[in-house]
Amino acid sequence: MSKTFSGTARGFGGDITVTISAEDGKLLGICAEGPLETPEIGEKALELLPKAILAAGGTQVDAVSGATVTSTATLQAAEDAMEKAGMISASGPVRMKPGTYTGEGIGYNRYEPIRVRVTVSETAIESVQIDNADTLRETKPIFIPAAKQITERIVARRNLTVDAITGATASCSGIKTAARGAVIKALEAGGSDPSAIRAFCKTDEKSGKTVHISRDIVIAGMGGAGCAAAMSAIEACRALKLNLSVLAIDSAGKYGGTAAVCGEPFAVNAPEHGRHYGYPECDRESIKHDWYDLFTRGQCKEELLDLFFDESGKTIDWLSFEHGFQLHTPLSGFGSSSPWKVKYSYICDFNLESGREYPPDFRAGERAVTVGEYFNRFVGDFTALGGEYMLETECYELLYDKKERRVLGVKARGADGTEYIIHAKRVILAGGGFGGSKEMEIKHLSNDYYPLRGYWPLYGMAQNKGQMLASAIAQGAATYNIGMVPCVHFTLPDGHIDHFPSYERDRFVTFTHNRDIWSANDLPGILGTRKFNMQVGMDGRRHYNEGGLFEFWKCGPYYYGIVGSDYVDQVAEKGIGGAEGEYAKACVGFEGGYPCNRPAPEVYEALEKAIEAGFVFKGETAGELAEKLGMPADALADEIAKYSRFCENGVDEDFGKQKSLLIPCTLRGPYYAVRCRALAYSTIAALDIDTNINVLDTNGNVMVGLYACGNDSGGVLYAPDDAYARYGGVALGWAFTSGRLAGTNAVKSLAKS
Repeated sequence: MSKTFSGTARGFGGDITVTISAEDGKLLGICAEGPLETPEIGEKALELLPKAILAAGGTQVDAVSGATVTSTATLQAAEDAMEKAGMISASGPVRMKPGTYTGEGIGYNRYEPIRVRVTVSETAIESVQIDNADTLRETKPIFIPAAKQITERIVARRNLTVDAITGATASCSGIKTAARGAVIKALEAGGSDPSAIRAFCKTDEKSGKTVHISRDIVIAGMGGAGCAAAMSAIEACRALKLNLSVLAIDSAGKYGGTAAVCGEPFAVNAPEHGRHYGYPECDRESIKHDWYDLFTRGQCKEELLDLFFDESGKTIDWLSFEHGFQLHTPLSGFGSSSPWKVKYSYICDFNLESGREYPPDFRAGERAVTVGEYFNRFVGDFTALGGEYMLETECYELLYDKKERRVLGVKARGADGTEYIIHAKRVILAGGGFGGSKEMEIKHLSNDYYPLRGYWPLYGMAQNKGQMLASAIAQGAATYNIGMVPCVHFTLPDGHIDHFPSYERDRFVTFTHNRDIWSANDLPGILGTRKFNMQVGMDGRRHYNEGGLFEFWKCGPYYYGIVGSDYVDQVAEKGIGGAEGEYAKACVGFEGGYPCNRPAPEVYEALEKAIEAGFVFKGETAGELAEKLGMPADALADEIAKYSRFCENGVDEDFGKQKSLLIPCTLRGPYYAVRCRALAYSTIAALDIDTNINVLDTNGNVMVGLYACGNDSGGVLYAPDDAYARYGGVALGWAFTSGRLAGTNAVKSLAKS
């Protein structure tokens, strides 16, 4: 009779458990579960690897491309289960040749591996160092502290599977992969059996402790909204001479969140900033009319929009003159439809204003580093006044008295497994929305106007999983426009290849200081995302002008860029059109690309490799392609014929695409479809609030002591059937402004009680 056995290992997002059934040493069945692995990437490994292991009868199978950490953990967990079943022996004795060994792993940036040096004794890891930290293409303010933490933990615990630092999961995974490779070399040099690596791959035991804490005000989140709420709360305590305790908590290993990696806060007329730097006010009534009457068509909460307009300028002054943020004189938003100068960009080295005097201690560097320093000072000001914060601690449940309709505190969990019961009189939700939760996106995003329901890949950090929002909703909190589209600015192909070499260019990427590169690896993505092609949703239909601004979200989280062999042949023979000296990119602002007008005969091989990677599909006819994509064949065929006619006539009768972009690209098969992502910063709508930033319940009553700011309440500014605003920096402006108001209001309400 067969028996079941389970093994567990640490994956990309959390524990992966593999369960096998075996009889007389033979593997009969296997399944893998990892609910916190990345959708579409880690999930793919969890699906494919068990099949491969079962077919092979063991774990000597290849990792799934692009999911190295999930694959490694799945194989480790399978070996753990097989060891329990008696199918394989326990890990062999550890014998390493003492010395220093190197390894490589891909982190957040796929163009350059993280190189690690590991020094070992005969039986232990003695040190782990990043070999190329100074030149690495990772986002430095996130990577540097995370790298320090993760390498110290590997050495302290003599374990390669320590938990990643939340907010820097990809970078940590690259470091762990590199360190594992180095240790394997040391084991091989010492003559150890390959199974000896398992001695360094044990799942850490979690603390079973429960700790009770009491604080007056707790802020759940330390992004832009949470840091602003914490700072304003502690300032209000001192201004009112109140001896109140303020505690801010974040699940990441670094404060700042997405606010530290985006560009500019929105504000209407910062009075002191305007006087100091000498620029005119913008027309408040004009932008109010455009926003309320034209953009949201009266569907936002007017009283909250007025509050935002009235207070946002004061927030800019507060950040600039009290907390050291260097903010540019305001610029207009995105596109010709947003002429109002309301976008106060973070100043760094690429946008320094000539003639402006800066503080003697201000050092303008690359944007992420400079903005990271702004937040270091911000949080430093908070702690200097007596504020406290906890990192790598996740708030996950709201404590609330439904009968009294008042908040009681929160439950939180530390990275070591410690449970915290935090009793508090006021709780401010500032978790950045729920873009990191596939389950919440499927549950709450709406298909009423566009096909939005589903997982939206995020640009950067994904620690905003929305647990506190889910808990508040379960306790009766009302929502406002929670089903609207996330904040989407970028698009990328839904995969990549690493088949061709990459070449450095004679320019640097503005935001990162990385030397830009180009490669034929980017050709499939360019064919999918460029504005010249035809883009369709899962229904096989076009939904927007591909040459428009941020329009691709209208197909939902994913869309398909369609090209025919007529255009592929043209790219092979003449290259991708564009100005001489320019590079075509899959996404403006990101690294990579391919020289315009350079013949690209590699395009055929690149497309075949992308098909193998699973993000490009090929059909001899439109019908065959549609069948592979799971969409109606007649719809796709009709759309291809119609779009070809539009290109021939120079007029897009459906969406008004510019004539210059109507380049014939679908005249004959075989046809290719490149699956692409609408890449979101975050969701931007969740709970309903009043003008005190208090959360309202489903009956319109205040949930006493509960506040929601930033993307946890941003839906009050929008309409349910349209996208994120194009005025520029609205989410960040709302985060800082609503956070500042929430912190102050929480203290004032306690002063009255």
